Amino acid sequence: MAEHKPTIDLLAEVGIWDDALCQQSDPEIWFDPKTVDLAKEICDECPLRLQCARYAIDNEIEHGVWGGMSEQDRVQAIKTIKRTGR
Repeated sequence: MAEHKPTIDLLAEVGIWDDALCQQSDPEIWFDPKTVDLAKEICDECPLRLQCARYAIDNEIEHGVWGGMSEQDRVQAIKTIKRTGR
């Protein structure tokens, strides 16, 4: 699988992400292990949280908080999806 180098700019390129709360925040928040809880709090209020989480899971993005999910959260979700087929 190709290595992903996600950035907040990637969300903007997709087109529907203009209303994402991450667009109004410092990009470092999403990729700094010290600010995972803050990033998740912002995601919890975002209208695009589910789409963002799905995007990160579908693309197996390994770094940062996406859709309120940390790297560890996504790893667990991907394992569950692969195990159950959902």
